[in-house]
Amino acid sequence: MHEAAPDLTQWSDALLRDERVALLHRVADLTRRAELHRQLAGQLEIELAARARLLREIEELMELRPQLRLERLDRQLRGRRLQEVAVEVLSSRASDGRPVHYREWFAYLRAEGYEVAGRDPLATFLAQVSRAEGVERVGARSGLYRVAAG
Repeated sequence: MHEAAPDLTQWSDALLRDERVALLHRVADLTRRAELHRQLAGQLEIELAARARLLREIEELMELRPQLRLERLDRQLRGRRLQEVAVEVLSSRASDGRPVHYREWFAYLRAEGYEVAGRDPLATFLAQVSRAEGVERVGARSGLYRVAAG
């Protein structure tokens, strides 16, 4: 009698299952790490905004920098003005159309020296920019936005 040859299909399926499990773990790990980096980047952007704002104020006091234009004196944003400024900031920071997470976008706004009025500024920001003209969501529930084409 001949010895039965191993079933190549079963062997192949087992390898694919093992590889799938390994990839699931790697994707979960990378997703967790990416979120951690987004949070860290957001914190750094907020600190950068505070330091840059302080530097601007010192330079203005020392007359090394011209005074801010009148329309920029009110740095606390809400409603339609928040939408307009947020779209301007996104357009300047991601003019290439790359998607930006709303936390990163919020950090950009803060880095420009703006504050969002409201009890929870990040939530207020998200509620306003999700309705803003000139931007579009990327994917469902991804938190990513980009400058709208055209």
